[in-house]
Amino acid sequence: MDDGTLIQLNIGDPVRFGQEVQAGFTSGKNFFAAKHLIILPQITEAAIRTVVDQLIGRGFFEPVVQR
Repeated sequence: MDDGTLIQLNIGDPVRFGQEVQAGFTSGKNFFAAKHLIILPQITEAAIRTVVDQLIGRGFFEPVVQR
């Protein structure tokens, strides 16, 4: 981030995502959860930069205020 904050992202493509979800269900899990998950049709540096820039512009990474 501009202020130096680092955010770890989980980036994957739809095929790999489907495999991960199915593997979890097959092994007995009843849910799939991943922090900061981003699914892209094609994983390229340009695609990652574009989506992260778009998400920053939308405030996606802003801290959530707990009430």
